[in-house]
Amino acid sequence: MPANPWRFLLPAVVACAVGAIGGSLLGGPWLYYVLKPLTTLLIFVLAWKAMPSVSPRYRALVLVGIAFSLCGDVFLMLPGARWFLPGLASFLLAHLCFIAAFFKDSTFAQKVAGFAPFAIFAAINLFFLIPKLPHDLLVPVLVYVFVLASMAGTALARWRNLRNAPTLTESAWHAALGGAVFVISDCVLAWDLFGGGVPLHEVWILSTYFFAIFHIARSVQHD
Repeated sequence: MPANPWRFLLPAVVACAVGAIGGSLLGGPWLYYVLKPLTTLLIFVLAWKAMPSVSPRYRALVLVGIAFSLCGDVFLMLPGARWFLPGLASFLLAHLCFIAAFFKDSTFAQKVAGFAPFAIFAAINLFFLIPKLPHDLLVPVLVYVFVLASMAGTALARWRNLRNAPTLTESAWHAALGGAVFVISDCVLAWDLFGGGVPLHEVWILSTYFFAIFHIARSVQHD
């Protein structure tokens, strides 16, 4: 495989993502079960093969985060409510890895400023969703939301700090975009699961999730 595989693997990622969305939307469960994790796996390969990378540490943390996301994909596809918490835990670990990757490239004040808009957005949604949550999920969901907002906020802070750095601007922008869209994806998922449903939820959840994880993977590449 060439050193920079984006233009070779990207069509496969897009095809698998469209197939997963179509399978979910049109009632093709096996298509969905196969292509959803395969899309995430191909995105993992993109991050693994991206050259040159921001740093070995950054690549490793993003790869572990995508691997946890892949585990979360599988858990959340399994039938039965008992798999929701393992899926939530997998994505929580993924976000902690992403936070570790983004963390050192901004100041504390920048992190607080980056966290604030996502915290406000989360608080508004939780105000309406908390009464609808099962009691046993309240604490896990609150912890997850805090970590998710922290991940997006840390990515935003990194972009604000590095946006004038010639070789890291693109990496920081991709990570910030991915982090923000991850928040949107999980918001749609929460409203679909606990808020009474979202029309065409398969399209919105999967498209925003794949978009988010792709851009976080893309941030591995040093431009």
